[in-house]
Amino acid sequence: MVPIENIWLTGEEVKTLKDRSFMIVEEAKYDELVAPDGKKNRKLVVPVQLVDGSKRLWVPNRKTEKRLVILFGSDTKNWVNKKLVWKVVDKDVFGKVQPVIYVE
Repeated sequence: MVPIENIWLTGEEVKTLKDRSFMIVEEAKYDELVAPDGKKNRKLVVPVQLVDGSKRLWVPNRKTEKRLVILFGSDTKNWVNKKLVWKVVDKDVFGKVQPVIYVE
């Protein structure tokens, strides 16, 4: 079996995880992504590994980005191999209530 990698992580998925621990496995980078409203935005993309070994791409919200900077500094090279735990909160996003991922 080959593990699927680099699939975008969603709040819906994290909400279903029994163990919400994860590790940042590579330096984060900015990428231009299209938001649900059609606008292009420059977003931080963080490669992570879940407890089951699968690797995913995570786009943290601004509040979580600030938390990561407080914890590890602004150079994302220093984030690599850091272990964290997600929490999920239902929030209004573009007029729709969705699960949003934060770092505990």
